[in-house]
Formats: sequence, structure tokens, C-alpha cells
Amino acid sequence: EVGEITIVVNPLPSAVSVTPDMADVCQNSVVALAATGGSTIIAQEYCEISMNNPGASGDYLNNFSFANIVNNASGDAAADYTYYSALTANVTGGDTYTVSMQTGSANWSQYLRIWIDYNQDGVYSEDESVFTTTSGVTSSTTVTADVVIPTTAYNGTTRMRVLCSYNTQSLATSSCAWTGFGEYEEYNVNITGATNAVDYIWSPQAGLYSDEAATVPYMG
Repeated sequence: EVGEITIVVNPLPSAVSVTPDMADVCQNSVVALAATGGSTIIAQEYCEISMNNPGASGDYLNNFSFANIVNNASGDAAADYTYYSALTANVTGGDTYTVSMQTGSANWSQYLRIWIDYNQDGVYSEDESVFTTTSGVTSSTTVTADVVIPTTAYNGTTRMRVLCSYNTQSLATSSCAWTGFGEYEEYNVNITGATNAVDYIWSPQAGLYSDEAATVPYMG
């Protein structure tokens, strides 16, 4: 049997052209051109969490730290999801940061996974799963790992999601739903020193320089 699949390809956004007002300047003087704004992309909505067995089951993440974030003794949320909107990890592209986690259950084995939405599209893609445990742990074990922020990540504020799952390792596709017991936590991540989501290009380039002394030609 031959099926038909329809693929919709969204076009790239059109470039925005801006023409500055004319200004009188002295011959051979240097004129500085500056563009500001538009350095971040429009914030996207993230998927709502779906849990097959919601409730304070004892399967939860109790202590979490990453970069400058420290969120200890967070407890077992009955909704199995908490967005800590007031907590933001400040990170720099190319740098490495240690994450530390401890579950809240002394008796039941838990697995942990972390996603960071590096391209700020509102989706925790499989390749944005930055860490996972491969064996179960209890509250007696503190899990630590290093997370490298890629230089290809977009600068600006994005999200990080953490899943604590009971007795079974989650999948890289489990960022929105879990079929067993567990808990999700979500945080903000502010990225600098990586890739700008929006770049400015001056055109035409003739007669433009990148420095105030007009010695370095502008190359775009």
C-alpha cells in the first residue's frame, strides 16, 4: 500500500530594510550608523505536561542546582509540574556548567533527564536533551554532570525542563508527557556569548567601515 504524505515548508522570513533620514555631514568626517532592537525572537508557547499518574506519589526531584540556580527542598508537587519562573540560570555559549540533582525518595528508584531549548522555538527537541541518567538513583545519591552550552545556541532567555521518572529511564521525546509516576520542573536560562538570533547587515557596503577611525572596511 502506497500512502501520501503532505509536507508543508514554511518560507524564511523576509529581510527588513530600513532607510535612514538624510543628514548633512562635513566632507571626510566619520558618521556612525547604529541599529538596535530585534535582537531576540518572539517567545513561543511550550507544551503542557501530561502525566498518566498525577499526584504527590513520592516520585519527585527535591534538590536542583545549575549555574547560579539553587532550588533545594522543593518538595513533591501534586500537579507533578512546577515552572519556577523567578529562577534564571545565566550561562555563556562555549562554557561548561555543573548540574546537581537529588531525588526525594529514599526507597524508590528514579531516573533524571534535562532538556534546554537552545533554538528558542518552544520545542524540546531530541537533540536538546542535554543529560540523562542511565541507572536509577534514590535520595541518598547526588547526581552531578557537566553541561556545555553550544556556541550555536541563540542568545536570550529560553527554557530548561527537568524530568524525574520512577523506575524507568525516560526518552529524549518525553519532554511533554510521561506514562508513569514522576515530576517535571522548568526553569529559565539566559544565554549570552553565543549566536544572535537576529543579525544586522548594512547595504550597500561601499564606503562603510567597522571602526570609528574608518580603517577597517565593513564586510557584512
